[in-house]
Amino acid sequence: GAKVKENVENVLSQVNNQDSQHGLDLGQ
Repeated sequence: GAKVKENVENVLSQVNNQDSQHGLDLGQ
């Protein structure tokens, strides 16, 4: 439950950070 949600949010934040570094905008 909460642990999985926390892990998902962490992964999404990492992906968003990587996208920002590469200058990509996924519209999120």
